[in-house]
Amino acid sequence: MSLFKFFSCCLPSRQSKRTPVLDSPVAAVSPVAVSPTSPNIQDVFLLDMPDLVMREILKNLDFLTIQRLQKTSYSLRKFIDNVKIDSGLKSFKIEMTRDTMFGSATVLIQGYSSSKFIKSNYIDNEDGKCEVKTGDCNIIVNGNFVDVYSEDFLIPMLKNQKSLLTTLKLGRGDTLVPGLFEKVFDCLMKVLESRDRLLQIEDLEVSVQGQDQLMQLLYNIDPKSLKRLEVRRLVENDQKDNVEIMLDLSVLEDSENLKELRVFNFTISSPLRSIAHVPKLEVYIHTIYCDDVLKYHDVSQANPTLLKTNFLSTSSINYQQFLDKLRFKNILGPSDRRFYFPISGTILLSHYPSLKHMYWGPNH
Repeated sequence: MSLFKFFSCCLPSRQSKRTPVLDSPVAAVSPVAVSPTSPNIQDVFLLDMPDLVMREILKNLDFLTIQRLQKTSYSLRKFIDNVKIDSGLKSFKIEMTRDTMFGSATVLIQGYSSSKFIKSNYIDNEDGKCEVKTGDCNIIVNGNFVDVYSEDFLIPMLKNQKSLLTTLKLGRGDTLVPGLFEKVFDCLMKVLESRDRLLQIEDLEVSVQGQDQLMQLLYNIDPKSLKRLEVRRLVENDQKDNVEIMLDLSVLEDSENLKELRVFNFTISSPLRSIAHVPKLEVYIHTIYCDDVLKYHDVSQANPTLLKTNFLSTSSINYQQFLDKLRFKNILGPSDRRFYFPISGTILLSHYPSLKHMYWGPNH
């Protein structure tokens, strides 16, 4: 008998508070298996087993099986939540449109070297119900589609994630609906703030409306785990000319392992030196200064990472003001190629004053 069937046969007759929703493309539990009229079911309760035994059993179940078990018994769900079994996710993606939440993740399957991709869509039926599509399975449950998504996909997956998450993406579909993103973002924050540890993420791609949302998110993420960060400002259309919304990124000074930073539709108000440890940049900074520019790729001081990597990365910075530009020109002196300045034997700085643009790349 499989561990899942063993669990199912030993569950009490207590029902969940609402209709179960499937999170993975696996078959639902047979009603016969959990029927209260099954032989001896009144005499067997799995949670009466010793706590240590229960924990050892759960350690041998993969995440998808645990997800199914959580929906068969309210008591078992509470026990699993208290044990905090690692979800073992590798990637997690949150997307939304006007009437649909898209949840997708890559999950490691215990005992196998490969991983499994799972996806569920939560669709608003406009009558207080939500249609859940998972693989070939479609069911209708009561509740707002965002709430159903949060309870059945977001919370079970992220709340007990202990291992390093390779990628987390928070974005949207083709339409920004006022109030929808805020509600989804609040659901995500409640999950992260309920955890007993910071979430470890290597690659974080997020869409936010401003400084407050980004700071809320970053305060719940281990800064030393971040290797790549991409931030986009949510706008109601695709216009990219409004970049006057300020973003202070001084908090990233603690992200010592950050290798790439890309920011779109925001103007960075913090100085370049606050992100000078990042080898690869694509940002728009309000004000830059000569000393910060010259030290950005000083491998002996500001950025020792570049010396180790032989500067394989490139960086692009647009700016609004360069207050001591004349001093910058005087220090570097005239250039044989007008816009190009060798910073070292391996690094070339390209500066286009009329475009207010700087570019660092390999000096071939």
